[in-house]
Amino acid sequence: MRYISVCFLLSSFVLAQGSWNVVSTGSAPPASSPAMAFDAARNVSVAVAYGVGSLQVWERAAGSWSLRGTSPSTGLATNHSVAFDTGRSVSVIAIGGNGDGGGGDLAEWGGAVWNSTAPPVLPPTRTRQAIACDAARGVTVLFGGAAAQSGTLIVRQDTWTWDGTLWTQRFPFSFPTIRAGHAMAYDSVRQRVVLFGGTTAGLLDTANRPPEFFYGDTWEWDGTAWVERTPQGTTPVARHEHALAYDPVARVTYLFGGLDASGIPLNDLWTWDGSRWTQLATQNPPGRRFDCAMAFDATRGKLVVFGGQNALWSQYRQNWSSWPCLRDTWEYTPGVAGSFDTFGTGCSGIRGTPALRLQGTLPTAGQTLRVQLDNLPLVGPAFVFLGASNTTYGALPLPFPLASIGMTGCTLYVSGDALLQVQNVLGTALFTADLPFSTVGGTLYMQALPFDLSANTLGLTASHGAQIRVGG
Repeated sequence: MRYISVCFLLSSFVLAQGSWNVVSTGSAPPASSPAMAFDAARNVSVAVAYGVGSLQVWERAAGSWSLRGTSPSTGLATNHSVAFDTGRSVSVIAIGGNGDGGGGDLAEWGGAVWNSTAPPVLPPTRTRQAIACDAARGVTVLFGGAAAQSGTLIVRQDTWTWDGTLWTQRFPFSFPTIRAGHAMAYDSVRQRVVLFGGTTAGLLDTANRPPEFFYGDTWEWDGTAWVERTPQGTTPVARHEHALAYDPVARVTYLFGGLDASGIPLNDLWTWDGSRWTQLATQNPPGRRFDCAMAFDATRGKLVVFGGQNALWSQYRQNWSSWPCLRDTWEYTPGVAGSFDTFGTGCSGIRGTPALRLQGTLPTAGQTLRVQLDNLPLVGPAFVFLGASNTTYGALPLPFPLASIGMTGCTLYVSGDALLQVQNVLGTALFTADLPFSTVGGTLYMQALPFDLSANTLGLTASHGAQIRVGG
């Protein structure tokens, strides 16, 4: 009934879904294991990759990539991580190693000069680590990675923070298990570093290695500890060598690509909203790949993906040094942004004024809408009015005072095109409805009407109204 009601009320709206497009760039960074971040101070994507005897820095705002600088080092180095430090306006580059060999150096790029740092204390050597800038606390966070030492692969689970001058090892009371090839991104709205996936064994062969295990877990760093999350619903398959990037407009972290536990490259796209992973159904996605670079261009509102490898892992590990790499650039343009806005005022009952509150992600086609009803009586039924209008209800103009029917101080804000009951559990209820893809761009109005026999003559109260715009 909820699906039918919502679909009927929004059936006239069909706008564009999010879409992938391959971009003709003319020039492009080297193909070897690129890493990328978005420089929000200069509005450019910054990519780092190994080529022609040194690490190179390339930048792109739109159109072609431009070579901007090189490192002083001439040694082969791959498997880097890059994060943009918003407080200091520099891209922090954790330089990887060669295969399972560790790198461990740190550099910074501000748009003109490559700065090789020399702090007094360094994290142990590693490669295939992940970093993200924790802007709320003014540090770059590093976790995990692996390095071959005397023929043994050491896979790490340590946490370090970089403040631009010093590395500090953190000793949280909870943290992920050993891993490499995981990915991290910073959620600026919730002020959390998000970590997903990885593996215990790294990519290449070292004689003595931990037992191979692939992760599909989700962790978040809150500045003090790592907290493992228990996502609602379906989650991405376990993987490594994938990419994460955060979209501050939609307020979601994107996950793309990687290698699954069978060694098959992936090209699925997911979002994490802090409680749920959602797979996005997109047309014309990039080809399957792992070890690609990804960043969200907040200025243009596009997710940018560059390069990677498209080989089966069984093929790649036999000839990794000469396997051809991808050098294509793709952009994902999200569709219409969803929104949830309240208006008007409710009327008070025995436990205060009923209220509507969005749970989880912004309303998005193909996902489930979740709205929580608070401040209800501890027992008794509660209803939700769904409507296509907040200006008229048949011949009745809205908003409409309800004192004439015994609901003194209450106001009707939405047309009652559908009336649905929700289960009241000790004063709280949850309304859920699937939003079909055909509802993108539609607007729905909602108001809660719980029974409250002591509140007024009619025995009903009303919440404020809510305007729900479906994104996609």
